[in-house]
Amino acid sequence: MSWRAFAVTLWAGLGLELGLRDALRLGTGNIAPSFVVPIAVWFALNAQQKPALWAALIAGALLDLT
Repeated sequence: MSWRAFAVTLWAGLGLELGLRDALRLGTGNIAPSFVVPIAVWFALNAQQKPALWAALIAGALLDLT
C-alpha cells in the first residue's frame, strides 16, 4: 500500500469529516458518520501490520487534532 495514496484519501476523508459532519448529524445529538475510520480500516486490510498500525495512529491523531 502506498503512503501517498493513504495521505490523499485521508486528506479527502478529513475534509468530508469536517465539511459534512454537521449536515449529516442525526437529530440534536452528537451522532454523525465518520469518514476517517473506514479509510483507516481499508488501509489496515491492504497493508502490512506495522504500516497499518502507524496509519491508524496518524489518522486517529489527526481526528483528535481537528
